[in-house]
Amino acid sequence: MTKLQRIRSFFWGLLLIALSVLMQFDAELGFVIAAIGLCLMLLWMGIKYLFFYAFMARNMVGGKAMLYTGLILLDFGMFLTTMSASPRIFLMMYLFGSHAVSGGIDIMRGLEAKKMESPVWKLSTSKGVVNIVMAVLCLVFLRSDRVLEVIYSLGLLYSAGVHIASAFRKTSIAYIP
Repeated sequence: MTKLQRIRSFFWGLLLIALSVLMQFDAELGFVIAAIGLCLMLLWMGIKYLFFYAFMARNMVGGKAMLYTGLILLDFGMFLTTMSASPRIFLMMYLFGSHAVSGGIDIMRGLEAKKMESPVWKLSTSKGVVNIVMAVLCLVFLRSDRVLEVIYSLGLLYSAGVHIASAFRKTSIAYIP
């Protein structure tokens, strides 16, 4: 990780902490931040995957999966943008889905890294477990408006902690003679 990437990761973590704290002070503002955050995240990831496909992945094995993933994420983001004025249960379902899928993928990555005896498996598996716990909390408190804000806020705090920790973590450099 370069110095600029470390600085960006650190300040991104601080921004996430500020948003999380702001969400806890005003309940209605917290819902708006959660709705906008979910919409923007899905839209951004969809666009990112589509650009990755256009410039790199179309020539790679399995590149079409990037195209389909980008289209699905972009579609979900646009659909959620139109539904954000609807009942909050839709946002709760999207939050549940994103945590469940992300948690499952992180756990599978962690188990694969453990098979390869990589030291990163603990972090990946713990991220997956935290995401699965968040998904279960979303299901348990599906009808509660305030829980949406609390779960999203806790997710932001956890993500901020990971960003700040990665900014200070030493990275290994492989030198090839």
